[in-house]
Amino acid sequence: MSRATLSVIIPNYNHGLYIAEALQAIVDQSLPPFEVIVVDDASTDDSVAVIESFARRHPRVRLLRNERNIGAARSADRALRESAGDFVICPSADDKSMPGLFEKSIDMLTRHPQAGLCASLGILLDPSGEILGPISVPATFQEPCYISPEEFFRTWERFGSFFVTQTVVFRRAALLEAGGYHADLACATDGFLNVVIPARHGMCFIPEPLAMWRKLDESHAVRAGKSGGALRMLESLYSRFTDPRFAPLFPEGFLPRWKRLCILGAYYGLEALSAPTREKAQLLAAIPEPRPSDILMRRLLGYRLPSGLMRLLTKGYLFSNLPAVERRRILLSKLRSLAGGGACR
Repeated sequence: MSRATLSVIIPNYNHGLYIAEALQAIVDQSLPPFEVIVVDDASTDDSVAVIESFARRHPRVRLLRNERNIGAARSADRALRESAGDFVICPSADDKSMPGLFEKSIDMLTRHPQAGLCASLGILLDPSGEILGPISVPATFQEPCYISPEEFFRTWERFGSFFVTQTVVFRRAALLEAGGYHADLACATDGFLNVVIPARHGMCFIPEPLAMWRKLDESHAVRAGKSGGALRMLESLYSRFTDPRFAPLFPEGFLPRWKRLCILGAYYGLEALSAPTREKAQLLAAIPEPRPSDILMRRLLGYRLPSGLMRLLTKGYLFSNLPAVERRRILLSKLRSLAGGGACR
């Protein structure tokens, strides 16, 4: 039996400062990738020179160049169509793959051939590469496992997103079946694939951090969340999910509940960005079948309350919307931290 092959595809735009570090972490993996395709999206910094220099030393690395800037999703899809691996991962040019990511993910996908993707947890970096801590996601499964479509829906409805996008390794056939990277969804294409593929095939999950996400002040995802972009992305995703090609994958009533969870997550993101009150109110107004707490919070946004009080109310509102098991986990984490035991996941 031939060994499974992995294609790494990386869209890059003006990440010359980070791309060499990202590539080094990839070629240092215990399971070497079959190929690494970097698509430079008409960068204006020294990205091309950095990538070409790295490729001369590592023949698995290949550079494709866009004549004009077409966006990360379209660049990723271009690389996908030119790739040949059985599996595909698409890390950002400023992120870092941790040791074992490829080997552990491919091992799980090989042992569970029905699964469409494998995902795990991650660590947050600041722009300089200093570790900020684990990326906060709900604590769900405690051991590496296969999650059926039915279990995936139950988990998503209970917790929301429970894995880190930067760790996702796709089965190539499942990725192509889902339409590849949807350029019109821009940075929301990950959110689409990370639901549609497990909904159709199930997924594997490894409950350990296997990638590092660098938190930049002006990443494309952060920019998209501003100026009403968060709501537009959600509406685009919702529209794609309800497309006749994909709607039959979802249990009755799932999509409105999915939309509610995503709106609450986006609201948290806008709060962290200190976005205008108007944008947060628009998000809450889009919640399907709003609860009394949603209506109350939207009304409170209409008053000019002190910023400290508003942040406190927002935290209480979002906390009250978490499942009981998550509220308990967070409270225990805070108590242990106060007791000197350090933060826990």
